[in-house]
Amino acid sequence: MNRTVKAEERRALHEAEARFRVAFQNAPIGMALTDLEGRYLQVNPALCRFLGRAEEDLLGATSRDVTHPADREAEAALERSALTGGEHSYQIEKRYLRPDGRPVWAFVARSAVIDREGHPLYLISQIVDLTERKRAEEALLSSEEETRRILETAQDAFVSIDPDGRIRDWNRQAERIFGWPRDEALGRQLAETIIPQRYRDDHRRGLAHFLETGEGPVLGRRLELVALRRDGTEFPVELTIWATSAGEAVRFNALIHDISVRLRAEEELRRQAKELEALHETTLDLIRRLEPTSLLEAILARAAALLGTDHAYLYTVDEGADELVMRAGLGLFSGYVGYRLKRGEGLVGRAWEAARPIAVEDYQNWSRKLPGWDTLRAAVALPLRAGGDIVGAIGLVRLEEGKVFTAEEIDLLSRFGRLASVALDNARLYSSAQQELRERRRAEKELERSAEELREANEELRQADEIKSNFVAVASHELRTPLTSVLGFASTLLMHWDRIPDEERREQVSMIENQARRLAQMAEELLTMSKLEAGALEVHAEALDVRAVLKDTVGTFADHAGDIEISDARGLHAFADRHHVEHIVTNFVANALKYGRPPVRIAARERDGWVEILVIDQGPGVPPHFIPRLFEKFAQAQSSQGGTGLGLSIVRGLARAQGGEAWYEPAEPHGAAFGLRLPSA
Repeated sequence: MNRTVKAEERRALHEAEARFRVAFQNAPIGMALTDLEGRYLQVNPALCRFLGRAEEDLLGATSRDVTHPADREAEAALERSALTGGEHSYQIEKRYLRPDGRPVWAFVARSAVIDREGHPLYLISQIVDLTERKRAEEALLSSEEETRRILETAQDAFVSIDPDGRIRDWNRQAERIFGWPRDEALGRQLAETIIPQRYRDDHRRGLAHFLETGEGPVLGRRLELVALRRDGTEFPVELTIWATSAGEAVRFNALIHDISVRLRAEEELRRQAKELEALHETTLDLIRRLEPTSLLEAILARAAALLGTDHAYLYTVDEGADELVMRAGLGLFSGYVGYRLKRGEGLVGRAWEAARPIAVEDYQNWSRKLPGWDTLRAAVALPLRAGGDIVGAIGLVRLEEGKVFTAEEIDLLSRFGRLASVALDNARLYSSAQQELRERRRAEKELERSAEELREANEELRQADEIKSNFVAVASHELRTPLTSVLGFASTLLMHWDRIPDEERREQVSMIENQARRLAQMAEELLTMSKLEAGALEVHAEALDVRAVLKDTVGTFADHAGDIEISDARGLHAFADRHHVEHIVTNFVANALKYGRPPVRIAARERDGWVEILVIDQGPGVPPHFIPRLFEKFAQAQSSQGGTGLGLSIVRGLARAQGGEAWYEPAEPHGAAFGLRLPSA
C-alpha cells in the first residue's frame, strides 16, 4: 500500500513539475530561479532573448554578473532586505548588460520562496523589458530640451498684444500654428482670434485686472491651455506670457508652443506604463494568489481597467459538458456567475469556437446576438489559452453608442490575455503542488502509524483467512448436500425406474428439482456478491409503486399467505430497481418466517425525502452480540439453519447500489425489524 501511495505521489509531482516547466518556458516575460547567492538555477527563453545570452551561459552565472555596475549595489541592498527582513520581495528598475556591452533596461520583481519555518529557499524573478519605454522617456526629454531651445530662439509662435487686446506682432510660427496670415492677424482682437469662446471673458477680466492693479498671476509662468485655430479646431498649447513697457505703453508678449505631439506621447507612455503595471501585477498573482476564483476576478478587473470599461466577464471551459461557465463578472454581468454557453453561442462562444479574438462594433446589429442584452454596444471577446489548449475566454463591452474597441485596444487585450493564460495555468500548477504537498504530509503521518496498521492488517488477514476457511467449509457442505441428493435420486431413478411407482418417481424428481434450485440460488448469490464487489452491478432505477411491489413479493409466499400482512402503503413511490427491491424484501420475509414467528408485518412510510420499508416479526430477535456482524459476508449465527452467509451482505450491497441503505433494529416489545431505505420518487 505504501509503495502505491509513493508511486502516486511521484506521478502527481512529476505532472505538476511538467506543467510548471511548460508555463515557465512559454512565459512572454523573462523569468528566472536563483539561489540565495544570486546564482541562476533556471532561466526561460524570454530572459535569454532579452539578455542576448544562451541558457548555458547564464546557468551558473549570477544576477550580479549581468547587471550594470551602476545598479549592482542598489539591488544588493534590496536583496539582503528581502532575505532577512519581514517583506520577502522587492521591485526595481535596473539595467542589464548584453554581451556587446549595450545596456538594456528592465522592471524586475523578485520574491523569496519561503519554507514552513519562514526560511527563504530560493528566489523567483519576473523581468519586464523597459528598454523601449526608457527610449521613449529619453526622446521626450530630448523633445522638451528642443522645445526650450526653440523658445529661447523665438521659434515658437510669438504673439504680442496692446492693452486693448489687439494683436501687434505675429511671427511666422504663429502663422503656421494658428492658420492666420500675419497681415490678417495684425489688429484683430486676440480673444476672437486664438481663444475658444468659453475662455474669452476670463481673458478680458485678467487683462483689465492687470491694467488696474499691475498684478498678473499668469505672467512669467508656463501654462498649458487650449487654443483655437482659424478652422475652428482646438488644440493644447504651452505658453509663457510676460509684459514689457516702453514709457507708458504696455505690451503683453507670449511664446506659444503646440504640445499636441508631446501630450500624445505622454498619453502613450501612460498607457504603456498602465499596461506594464497590469502585466506585472498579473505576474505577481502567480505567487500571491492561491485561490483560483480570486485570481480570475483580479484578471478580469485589470482587463476592464486597462480598456476603460465597467462591464466585463470571464468564462472557463467545462470540458466534461463542452460548455463555457461564467466564473467572474463586472457591471451588467456581476449577477450571471455560473451562466453557461455552448460552443459558438454568443460572442464569447464564437471566440472559443474560432480560437481567436472576435469584436463587434454594435452588438444590437450583430447577426448572432443573444436575446436580453439590449443595452450592449461595442463588444470584444478573446480565448484564454494554457499550453496549446483553450481554457476559457474573457470579454468586455461598452454601453456608449459609437465608442468601439480599436485595433490597438484589441491588440493590448490579446497581449494581456496571453499573460493571463500563463497566470491561470500557473495558479492551477500551484494549487496542484499544494495538494501534492498536503498529500505528502498526510502520507508522512500515515507512515508514523504504519506499525499499528501492519498489526491491524495482520489481524484482518487472520480473520479473513478464518472467514475464508469457514466459507470453504460451509460452501463445500452446502454444495455437497444438494449434490448428494441429486445424484442419489437420479441414480435410483435410472437403475429402478420401471419398479418405482409413479407417485414415488414424481416425489424423487421433485426432490431433484428442489435441490437443483438450491444450487442455482447459491450460484446466483455468489455471482451477485462478485458483481457488487467489482462495482459491476447494473441498476435500472425507475419510479415504483411501493404497495404494488410489496404485494407482488408477498404473492411468492403462497404457503404463508395468512402469516404475512402489509400495512397501508398507498401513494408511496420510490425511485429504484424493481428486481433488486423484490430481492431484498423477499430475503427479509424469508428470514422472518425462518427465524422469527408470525405474524410478519410489512410497513412502509415516507420520511425526509426517503421511502422506508420495515419487515417485522414476533420472534426472539437477533442476539445482541451478533448484531454488529449481521451484514458481514459469510457471517452466520449459531442459530443459522444452513446457507452461505451471504444473504444479508448482498441485501445491503443492493440497497447501497441504489443510493439507499439496509439496517436492523430490535422490534418493540420483542422481535426483529429489518429496514430498507430508498430514494423517494
